Amino acid sequence: MRILKLKIALAEQCRRQRRLAQINSLRNEALANAPLSTQSPRQLRRQIRERARIEVHSSPSTGSDCSGSKRSRGNNVMKNYARAMVKFSLSPLADPYLERMKGKYGIIPEYFKMTLLSYKLKVNCIKGLREILLIVDEDSQELKTFKLVFQEMCIIFMKFFSVNWIYSGKMNEKSKYLSYRGKMLRRVQSPEHFTYLESFVEKKKKRSDNNLF
Repeated sequence: MRILKLKIALAEQCRRQRRLAQINSLRNEALANAPLSTQSPRQLRRQIRERARIEVHSSPSTGSDCSGSKRSRGNNVMKNYARAMVKFSLSPLADPYLERMKGKYGIIPEYFKMTLLSYKLKVNCIKGLREILLIVDEDSQELKTFKLVFQEMCIIFMKFFSVNWIYSGKMNEKSKYLSYRGKMLRRVQSPEHFTYLESFVEKKKKRSDNNLF
């Protein structure tokens, strides 16, 4: 009975944390996209909180790492890497690198972070990450510059910060994240080749199947 109560309490805590993270993300996105207004800061904050509350309650419930649902391991690895790269690019750790890119790209670090915040909720899957890395002909020059800067920030994270992120994080199977690190780096460097990672288990099965013929 005690173990059951503990599991229920942990599940409830996980739901609360996930809901709070959703609200914070929606609030940040709303702040980044909010147009200039004559309203007072208090009125704007109230509107943002109300919008976040409505969107959280109206959005369908989705599975998370806490739910225990089975997912492709490679897919989860890429999702976590994607979130980590965005989080790094928005953190103070990214500031020295963004300052150095001012001369190269003519960017304003604060504007870059505001733009990235507006994409943050979309980068919850492989397709979302690829879309803000891959430059297409229809992109404006401003968007192309943003994508180039974000690509460099992702490469910096993968080369110099990802190992520390893996060992200091709470994810399971750290060796799998390390083994996928090189593949993720190559995909970030060449977004046109950005595809889903195939698990090593599936590869072994295919090889064994081929040996039967």
